[in-house]
Amino acid sequence: MTWTLTIQRMPDSRLNPNRASTKHWRSRNGGKKADTDEAQKLAEDYGLSASMPWSRAWVTITLSPSNKSPRDIDNFGAACKGFLDGITKAGVLTDDKVIQAITYQWGEIHKPHGMTEIEIDGE
Repeated sequence: MTWTLTIQRMPDSRLNPNRASTKHWRSRNGGKKADTDEAQKLAEDYGLSASMPWSRAWVTITLSPSNKSPRDIDNFGAACKGFLDGITKAGVLTDDKVIQAITYQWGEIHKPHGMTEIEIDGE
């Protein structure tokens, strides 16, 4: 079974590892909390099926930026952790340790704030 959550923005920029050294830990923590809370609320609003939480999952994250500025896709692994933690808190996964693999890919430009789509295939 596949489940998809669409978040109408990209992950908080404070969580980008290239910027982390310039930010105080409290600032980064605030960004992660905001991402976790938003993903949890959206996942709960989505309505979970009776087959959840899943004990094994494969994740595809599609990132659709708001413009064509160059970005390193490998930085988004750390930046998306808050979203995955929120999905786990909502009860979609038993724990984020059950994720077997994560694939990151670019989507189309999405104005005005970008978009993050998280697709989970679970069992």
